[in-house]
Amino acid sequence: MKFASRSFRDTLEFAAETDVVTPGFFSQLMSRIKSVVAAEPDERKKVLIEVIAPRAELTVFERFQAWNRAFPVIRKKRVAYLVTGRPLTTDAALFELVAHNRGVELRIFDSREDAMRWLQPAAQENAATTRALPDEETALSLQMAGADPVT
Repeated sequence: MKFASRSFRDTLEFAAETDVVTPGFFSQLMSRIKSVVAAEPDERKKVLIEVIAPRAELTVFERFQAWNRAFPVIRKKRVAYLVTGRPLTTDAALFELVAHNRGVELRIFDSREDAMRWLQPAAQENAATTRALPDEETALSLQMAGADPVT
């Protein structure tokens, strides 16, 4: 695994590269992010996480466990999670909703430009750019049925 982090004036950026996203990789990534964010004195910084990998071998529960460990540290932050090298999973909206319910403003992207645009302060103030999220039960049942729960 290759891992890098950089701090900018208003953003913390993380990049991780691997051949396959596994539970161990994702857990290690979340632990590293957690330690860097916890040490950052500016609580207002936004977070960009980019994972570069051609495939992922994680169950929904394994992703949930790893994110759940990071939620307390990234709580009240605006977090863009950028997936590079593979398509987004159909459960992306479910994780956005779970994060929202735990006080984390998370969006999952497959385009760096879209992720950076969303992290900008102007996007925060423009409620029209925020998509509606289904409730957790609806999102889970749509995801389990193979549908994309984004509304």
